[in-house]
Amino acid sequence: MTAATFIACLLLQRSQGFDPDYLDPDGWGRLGFALLEGKGLIDDQGMPSAMRGPVVPLVFAAMAGLFGQTYEVLLATQAIFYALAGGLVGLFASLVFGRARVTLVAMLMHLAFVPAHPWMQHIFSEPIFTTVLAGFVLVWVLALEKQSGGWWFAAGISAALAALARPVL
Repeated sequence: MTAATFIACLLLQRSQGFDPDYLDPDGWGRLGFALLEGKGLIDDQGMPSAMRGPVVPLVFAAMAGLFGQTYEVLLATQAIFYALAGGLVGLFASLVFGRARVTLVAMLMHLAFVPAHPWMQHIFSEPIFTTVLAGFVLVWVLALEKQSGGWWFAAGISAALAALARPVL
């Protein structure tokens, strides 16, 4: 199902196209490109900024460094993360409910969440943040279940990553 979500994201990107005037409305892609160029986390005026968390720009910078400094690479990265979030939602549903039908419905609901479709066509932080947040929820449930120090440590690290991906957390 995760692969199907990834393919659906790519098809949505290709079928609806991109609006070059609205491709990177919040500047997440520009932040990633600036990091890749060694400029650091800078705002639109070129000044250092701590107004955005570093996780999303770091992911974008890494992917652009590996595959090319284009918005197509960033859009594909978002599709990967949206698909990973769907897989984590399915894993969480399976762990909590233990039923294949509930797991499938949860993953289909994630895939069909229409307000998320702009996340496939424009550069936003939501796909990466959602993946990190879903990972935190999954690790937190495992920590509650296992009551082990290692799982609690992992829950703390994943909560920190989520907060650094989107400081509003």
